[in-house]
Amino acid sequence: MAETEDQKLAKASTTVKKAIGIIMVATLLSRLLGFIKQTSMAAIFGSSLQTDAFWAAFAIPDLLYLLVSGGAMTAAFIPIFTEFITSGRKEEGWRFASTVWNQIAIFLIVFIAFGEVFADFIILLLPGFRNNHEALAYGVVFVRLLYPMVFFTALAAMCNGILHSHNHFTAPSASWLIYNICFIAACFIFRHTLGLRGVCIGVVFGALSMVLVQLPVMRAKGMRYSFVIDSKNPDVKRYWKLFLPVMLGMSLAQINLMITPTIFGSLVGTGAITSLNYANRMMFIPLGMFGSAISMAVFPTMSRMAAEGDFRNLERALARGVRATFIFSLPCSAFFIVAGILCIRLVFGYGKFTFENCQATAFALTFYSIGLMGHSANQVINRGFYARKDSITPVITGIIALTITAPLSWFLIKTPLRHGGIALAISIATLFDMILLIILAKRKLALDLSSVLPMFLKTLFASAVMGAAGWFVLQKINIGPDRFGFKLSLEAFAAVCAVSGIVFAALAKILKIEEFDEMLGMVIRKFKR
Repeated sequence: MAETEDQKLAKASTTVKKAIGIIMVATLLSRLLGFIKQTSMAAIFGSSLQTDAFWAAFAIPDLLYLLVSGGAMTAAFIPIFTEFITSGRKEEGWRFASTVWNQIAIFLIVFIAFGEVFADFIILLLPGFRNNHEALAYGVVFVRLLYPMVFFTALAAMCNGILHSHNHFTAPSASWLIYNICFIAACFIFRHTLGLRGVCIGVVFGALSMVLVQLPVMRAKGMRYSFVIDSKNPDVKRYWKLFLPVMLGMSLAQINLMITPTIFGSLVGTGAITSLNYANRMMFIPLGMFGSAISMAVFPTMSRMAAEGDFRNLERALARGVRATFIFSLPCSAFFIVAGILCIRLVFGYGKFTFENCQATAFALTFYSIGLMGHSANQVINRGFYARKDSITPVITGIIALTITAPLSWFLIKTPLRHGGIALAISIATLFDMILLIILAKRKLALDLSSVLPMFLKTLFASAVMGAAGWFVLQKINIGPDRFGFKLSLEAFAAVCAVSGIVFAALAKILKIEEFDEMLGMVIRKFKR
């Protein structure tokens, strides 16, 4: 007996929920390790010219990972590889995967060699470093040490794409745990010897470990690697036609998040790049746990629906994904705006990271938080387009957003906002990108706004009231330079969390926000098990 559309959607919804659960738990653990990683960096090395140079150098290979291997590779790879699995042509699928990897590997080897030779030129792209010989010297060393990580993160991303196509999410998620452990270990092992140079070595070893932890699962899934470069294969050509626009589209968002703060932060002064980086990393905690988890979990399902021609359920799955991002991102934004200083204190405020450093980082986080819902929703909507083999639309909207960010950042750093203006410019551009994507998704993907908009408005109202309640509690505690100890900050954080959570949960029930009930029920069931 053939499955009805509702049965197919229910089955797909169950798969997506399980995937979201796995990714969210693994991401939570990864983010907890990320706390320790960032805390270790801040406490051991503080905020200085050397840390500015490290994070500037780290942004370059990290961006290359995201462009060449990360989201772009999986976004282009999963729909095509899923077609092979769905149609039972696994041998052809492995030959396709081998060809794609071999081509990327050759390109990356040449690219890494180029980066090693011309590292000084790369650092000179930062205008604030050009007349600072100390910053240039640090930056060149860090770039040369970090560049090889791109090769391993690319291979790890290929493994991610293959395993996600098989609806296996545990090993790819665990790989990030191993990476963070290596990063943390390097901070402590080399703190008195190699310093940040040793941290670079730990990062590269962590990237290699991401591959090693996934290979056994790959073999269990029937991996068939071959040294073949079948450039005439029509599926390989189709991959590159999809990959290049996807890479460009994703690069625009990542340039906004990683390169723009580095370039314009170098013009603000010492510590600005570090503050923007730590604020960015703090924002990535909910973004990775919810926005990325939802988009990664729903993407294989949408790709499978597209491969089967089941566009009606794909559109419904997309709407559910967008709504799910709002239920998490809006209250997180409100909480960061109100209690960002407490979050920064508890995560980074140790050792050499002073109250002033915490203030500067929390200031940037406030403005980053405004765009959190845009970052989350865009990941899901973009993958809706990718599932339908449309990689051009996200590129167009991304280009428009990037053209807004640069001049707006240039203008705002000259105002009292300084480095906070860079974060605000990025948020404004991201929200504008989200609005464009939603309008185009309604036209091209039949996104049902009637099911998204009411839920968004209810969640926005609940988040605003939640933020006001949290702000009232924080004002009563009166946090300041002389009242900034760990115990008081933790008590304040717990109080704001408790009041904010109760207010938001009560309003979500009163306003009958369906997604809140679903997520709460899933958490309760997981806890009972």
